[in-house]
Amino acid sequence: MNKYLETDRVILRDWTDADLEDFSRINRDPLIMEFYPDRLDDKASAHLVKHFQSHIDKNGYGFFALESKEDGRFMGFSGLAKVPTDMPFSPAVELAWRLDYDYWGKAYASEVAQALITYGFETLKLKQIVAYCVDEHERAKHILEKMGFTQDKKASFNYAPKRSKSKAQDYALFRLKAEK
Repeated sequence: MNKYLETDRVILRDWTDADLEDFSRINRDPLIMEFYPDRLDDKASAHLVKHFQSHIDKNGYGFFALESKEDGRFMGFSGLAKVPTDMPFSPAVELAWRLDYDYWGKAYASEVAQALITYGFETLKLKQIVAYCVDEHERAKHILEKMGFTQDKKASFNYAPKRSKSKAQDYALFRLKAEK
């Protein structure tokens, strides 16, 4: 198992089979998934883990499993990944995260995001990182703004993932450009 990045409290690493049970529980949780188009069953969660790990294997970066340094527990995921080609702002690399509820409100998302932003600009030499969230998801917007992202109000979009059973939702697009 490869470890890619570390913060003071979190290890960003490859996915393991042991992560799937907790990841599936996170993806079924109505509070955690409040602003996502669909909650995911075990099969969809397993497919997502394979997709995430495949992106990491192919590109050397992606949506990593997060592990607590304190107790070794699976915390959720975060990372940088190429956006799907059907997104209206593709091609781009996005920052995303999904944390188990136990880790909310403790600055884990910000801590990991800062490490990923540094990694994206300094190691991957990205010119820009994007992030997006449902327009009414104020917690996510707050974290993104705290990290220095700016909402691109002209680029807001309506979107439904290909496999989603839900109707399209309005999304806010955020951008962070590398310093020159």
